Amino acid sequence: MLKTFKGKLVFGTLVITSIANLILTFYISKNLNLNLQNRIEIDMNNIKIMAVNNVKFNSKLIVGEDAKDIPWKTISDINSNFKCFVAMSNKDKELIDYSGKLYYEEPMLDIIKESKNEKSLLKLNKKDNYYLATYNYPIYIDGEFYSNLIVQNNYENDFNNKNRTLTYIVMGQAILLIVLSFVINNMINRMTYPLKRLTKDMRNFGEGITVENIVISSSDEIGELSNSFNNMREQIKNQIDIIVKEKERVLHLQKLSKEFFNNATHELKTPITAISGYAQVLSENLESQDEFTKRALERTIKECEKMNVLVQNILDISRGRFNSEEKINIDLKSLIEDILKSMDVTVNRLNLLIKLDLQDANITVVKSDVEQIIINLIDNAIKYTKGDIIEISLRSSDSRILFSIKNTCNTIPGNIKEKLLEPFVKYNRYKGVEKSLITSSGLGLYLCNEIAKRNDFILTYEILQEEIVFDLIIII
Repeated sequence: MLKTFKGKLVFGTLVITSIANLILTFYISKNLNLNLQNRIEIDMNNIKIMAVNNVKFNSKLIVGEDAKDIPWKTISDINSNFKCFVAMSNKDKELIDYSGKLYYEEPMLDIIKESKNEKSLLKLNKKDNYYLATYNYPIYIDGEFYSNLIVQNNYENDFNNKNRTLTYIVMGQAILLIVLSFVINNMINRMTYPLKRLTKDMRNFGEGITVENIVISSSDEIGELSNSFNNMREQIKNQIDIIVKEKERVLHLQKLSKEFFNNATHELKTPITAISGYAQVLSENLESQDEFTKRALERTIKECEKMNVLVQNILDISRGRFNSEEKINIDLKSLIEDILKSMDVTVNRLNLLIKLDLQDANITVVKSDVEQIIINLIDNAIKYTKGDIIEISLRSSDSRILFSIKNTCNTIPGNIKEKLLEPFVKYNRYKGVEKSLITSSGLGLYLCNEIAKRNDFILTYEILQEEIVFDLIIII
């Protein structure tokens, strides 16, 4: 309940109202007690005045032996008028005469003792079902102590009436609180209904469900909020329509671009093949040609091979090259050895030494993907090694297989050092004449990385001074 705006508002209102009622009840109870106490004090003061006047008056009229009847006469007159217990005591605190019902003796004795024949005292006691007021007043005639006037009266009815009044007030407050809670709840329901509607429509709108305009006739903050929501909904709807149209336009352009890209690369292959064919035919008759022509033909054939590889790589990238082959179990060590045998001619021609450290490793993968990655990495090392040694290792554990290839290299510029796996990144710098004829499209390592990611492999590299190490990690 307290998590909602309505619950917080209702709870807060009821708490404030309850606290206000408690404070009001406290002050009413205090005033009722004061009124009862004032009433008792007035009664006792009237009794005191009557007693003092009666004693003084009778003392002047009655003398001699009859003077001993003055206390009784006074007590009888007071009892007749006020219907309470009345007594008089001498200076030794002994009762002379009394009349009426004594409800509780202990406060009477205490009050006589505490008075010490000098001061008036009033004590209120709750005894059993009685609410007793015990009063003592020392009477002096012409400066001489005459007696203590002792009064005890039961104000049970007044006390019960006070409690009954307080009970009625509390019950009325409780009923008022209940009625108020229903009224407040109803008012808050009417006030928060637009907010509930707004919340529901906002949630539906966020989930893509079509919502209508919220019509709220009030001109308060909620009305302004609903108008703002309606405006926001229209603006977002218009923006979504624009985005959808732009998306469709971009997809159409991508489709046209891809079609053009595919057509262009296919068209490129035809003249490249023709040029390569004519160059090879001419190269077969090199004996009758001069040195410049021979070199030009060799360069033409190399460039045709480069363009053919470039076109094929571009086609692979544009198609996403999603391999449909099924995974099979292969002997990775044997695969690497077979690939190296196919490169023997190039390795021997360049006087390279391949150091092998291969462990047995069997894994279920798409063979052509793994084969292409390894071929590209070995071919890259052959092309770019600065020295004459290439180190290849294969390590197998329970959790992964690690293929590593290391070779020396020239210093790589900082602007491409961290980007070797990105497309069209290349740096052609070789030490030998043979390698000066080698060119690169900058797509080989990028394709390796894309194939690795598609198979959940990890391809990384590290450059340490003049050595570069490529690692292919296959998680088992």
